Amino acid sequence: PPLVPPLRFAMVEEGIYRGAYPSLINLRFLARLRLKTVISLLPEPPSADLVRWCEEEGIALHAEVVAPFREEVVLSHEKVNALLSRLVALDAGPVYLHCLDGVCVTGTVVLCLRKLQRWAATA
Repeated sequence: PPLVPPLRFAMVEEGIYRGAYPSLINLRFLARLRLKTVISLLPEPPSADLVRWCEEEGIALHAEVVAPFREEVVLSHEKVNALLSRLVALDAGPVYLHCLDGVCVTGTVVLCLRKLQRWAATA
């Protein structure tokens, strides 16, 4: 069977990947990354399939309840701080960060990471 990455899959930097909610067809691809952590940013708990797959693969699954995107992404400073700490923890990687569509919430967290890294707005 073919290896199919999740929608909007990309490498943020070495050991940190991002994308949309993985479906069953994406799990073979993600297994190849030898993930240690999956961070799910969702309005409800992850599916039983994703929970089971993470358990079988020995992957730590961290699910954060995040309101669905409407006009803006709402994340508190405390939640962003906790997410960034988990994302860059030395023992956490490789990490897959995702929300429902791989754009709005995930993009906001990656933007915060880039700001922390002092990336220029034009980069």
